[in-house]
Amino acid sequence: MEQIPAIQHTWDDRIPPPEKPRHFALSRTTDRVLQILLRGDLSRLRAESVAEELGMSSTTLRRRLRADHTHY
Repeated sequence: MEQIPAIQHTWDDRIPPPEKPRHFALSRTTDRVLQILLRGDLSRLRAESVAEELGMSSTTLRRRLRADHTHY
């Protein structure tokens, strides 16, 4: 019976770890919303007041946040 040679693994044979998911860059609007939320009282901040502080309608705020795959 013929013997099959054992396969020896070295560190160079390792499968590389999967790449970490790339993070999306946040838009300026999303970054500004985060800053407002971080410095404000979260229990009292509503989307309408955040939108007003940013000088836009709440609909525009929602649309821009949705473009960044997030929501208020």
